[in-house]
Amino acid sequence: MTTREAFAAWRRQWPVLVIGALLTAAALFLVRGQDVYSISTAAVISEPSGPVRDRVITDDQNFAIPTAHIVAARVNDGILAVVPSAVDAPLYGFSPKPATQVRVANVGGQWVSMVKEPALIVDVVDVSEDAARARLDVALKEIQSQLTAVQDEFHVTAANRMTLRTEVPPVEHVEPSMGRARGAIALVGVSITLGAAVVVDSIRRRRR
Repeated sequence: MTTREAFAAWRRQWPVLVIGALLTAAALFLVRGQDVYSISTAAVISEPSGPVRDRVITDDQNFAIPTAHIVAARVNDGILAVVPSAVDAPLYGFSPKPATQVRVANVGGQWVSMVKEPALIVDVVDVSEDAARARLDVALKEIQSQLTAVQDEFHVTAANRMTLRTEVPPVEHVEPSMGRARGAIALVGVSITLGAAVVVDSIRRRRR
């Protein structure tokens, strides 16, 4: 079919175009994204305030950083957390929701690792503010539990015990971005409408 024939078919079957346009507009109106609620905080492992006599976990001067790696690995069941290319990249930008991510604070970027402090970055996303707070609470309790378990396994004395310092920031409300989805719906709607008009015109002309 030539372009001229297609335009002629669309002119003859203008009711089909109108119906298709109305259906596409209705789909664009009904499709709405789901709001996302995000929280990101740091759980910092603090070394003992007094002199440390027995470094039973590691001989490293800063033994809290290796401990942070152990805790993060256990919280994630041994699965390496995704390291974003940007240090402050939000979890909702590249992970399905609802989701939780715990990773060691790495300021070196995607290709070079550089850990300067024993901090675990905890990112959570969920579909409501209460759900996000509850998800964060579960993650922080799991980190504390694993930190205690590691020190118990190495028989760390009370004087040498590391503690967890956390802060709960406000929940961030992220409105959905539906521009790409609506564009795809519009493209599909126009394509189906134009194709349907041509098919209907062809069928009607054969019956004459």
